Amino acid sequence: MTPIYHFPFSTGLHNRVEMLEFGSFTCPQSRSTRKLIDTVLDLFRDQLTYTFHHYPGCQDDHSLLASVAAEAAKRQGKFWPMFHGLYSLKTISLPTISTLALDIGLDQQQFLHDLLDDRLHNFIKADYLAGANLGVNRTPTVFVGGQQFHGKITMARLSPLIQHHVGLNRKAVIGSVDRRTGLIDWGESGLW
Repeated sequence: MTPIYHFPFSTGLHNRVEMLEFGSFTCPQSRSTRKLIDTVLDLFRDQLTYTFHHYPGCQDDHSLLASVAAEAAKRQGKFWPMFHGLYSLKTISLPTISTLALDIGLDQQQFLHDLLDDRLHNFIKADYLAGANLGVNRTPTVFVGGQQFHGKITMARLSPLIQHHVGLNRKAVIGSVDRRTGLIDWGESGLW
């Protein structure tokens, strides 16, 4: 089952825990944990808001090309098909990415034009710098509820952290009870 991805700051998502991933389409560790992260996103689909941030390898031109391809596909409403397609490619090059773009139904001429757009390169650079400012130094790096996840990403380690943050996000139905009078302060639950 393909996970449902949400972008932060969308309406109706204010009670969700935010999960950020800084990843690279060519990084072996990002590629090997992709299925696990997709499983986590599917498992917590109603509690998580997921955002992917580009953190291409500095010495890897193919990594940057893949990130630009994902953003070029986003312009045509096909970010997630390109995202999953890039992770499934055995090799990333202009010919393999162009074939993938055709396979997912992108306008090829527009896609190739967008690959050269400096605004997309600047967007990816901004993602990279934001990650560096947060202390990201390898991929994948995951943040859950604003907390950086350290160590090997496994279901047994990531799931409890998400559950902890989901528990912190739940609001109590009753704000407080005045023991002397028995009056209930409903707090911010908005029941009354």
